[in-house]
Amino acid sequence: MKILAVDFSNSSMKFSLYAENNELLVNGLFERIGFEGSKYTLFFNNQNISEEIDISNQDVAVEILLIKLQDLEFISSVDEIRAVGHKIIHGGNKYGDSVLINEFVISELEKLIDYAPLHTSASLKGIRAFEKALPTASMIGVFDTGFYKDIDEVNYLYPVPYKWYSDYGIRKYGFNGINHRSAVDAIKKEINNKNFKMISCYIDKVVSISAIDNMKCIDTSMGFTPLSGAMMATRSGDIDSSIIPFVMEKEGKSASEIVEDLNKNSGLLGLSEYSNSIIDIIEKAADGDKKCLIAKNKYIRRIVDYIAKYYVLLGGVDIISFTGNIGVNSAMLRKEIIEELEVLGVKLDLDLNSKNDGFMNISLETSNIDVYVVPTDEFLSIADETFKFIR
Repeated sequence: MKILAVDFSNSSMKFSLYAENNELLVNGLFERIGFEGSKYTLFFNNQNISEEIDISNQDVAVEILLIKLQDLEFISSVDEIRAVGHKIIHGGNKYGDSVLINEFVISELEKLIDYAPLHTSASLKGIRAFEKALPTASMIGVFDTGFYKDIDEVNYLYPVPYKWYSDYGIRKYGFNGINHRSAVDAIKKEINNKNFKMISCYIDKVVSISAIDNMKCIDTSMGFTPLSGAMMATRSGDIDSSIIPFVMEKEGKSASEIVEDLNKNSGLLGLSEYSNSIIDIIEKAADGDKKCLIAKNKYIRRIVDYIAKYYVLLGGVDIISFTGNIGVNSAMLRKEIIEELEVLGVKLDLDLNSKNDGFMNISLETSNIDVYVVPTDEFLSIADETFKFIR
């Protein structure tokens, strides 16, 4: 028995194939689906194969994937695949826990397309493609917003006319929840206890920070969309909303064009006018570049602000965790963030922090708060949820 964990976006499909013991057999990426220059890449046994090939839509991507899995003998037939776990970016108010996908669920997801048009539309096309190719397999939906289902109204409602929430569903939903849940589960397993207060910092091209109490998220930095919250690689994070109409008038742009600027031309890239990489920014700032120094300090300040805010909300913290590609791999960034938090009594072991050696506690024994590096595997988390439905 094998299962697939997949993530469809507007023009791509990422996947991982697992055996029943959660053994990763092969993973890969289909790129530029529906565009010229489409290709796939498969990774397995410390090697990879890649081919440029016409991938006109999600149906073709799934067909090619299943053929390659058989050609490479990862499966003997498509019947070996018992289920497909789909990452679904937005569950709205409807879905928190993972769900067996049927026609009713699909109709409900169609109603949520407006909340994440590109991702949800692609996910629905992917579900249909796998239903067609694997008629006997179960389709499981795993929601990125699901981790935030326990957030209280005081924390998820915006101070805007209530009818915006009741009529249009405008509220904080949060994102990157699958990664945060994976970090929480890893900490629980490590300390053999579920009663802890934790601030989880997911730092990659996006930044998402969540406050967790007894395994449940009580607040998170991202909101109605992933644009809000901390400063990111190309996203602004929180700003004064009146800036939008002001710049619209100054530059003759539409609201959607300004939102595009806030998503793709802001954050580290916008402020530094140099790079969207915090690693590049830190190095350039060390060489004396003023804009990069400002961008670095602003980026760190926004993360520290959220940690401090959630420290108060939680009434103290047992653990601060760093996950995401940058959170796990940048000892320099972790050091600069924790130095800003010394007033809370958190102390970093600089030798351990510099090792970048996977999951580990990198705080000193005298620290009031344990600091963990927590590598997470989003696809393994999706696989875990998927296996629950068929075991």
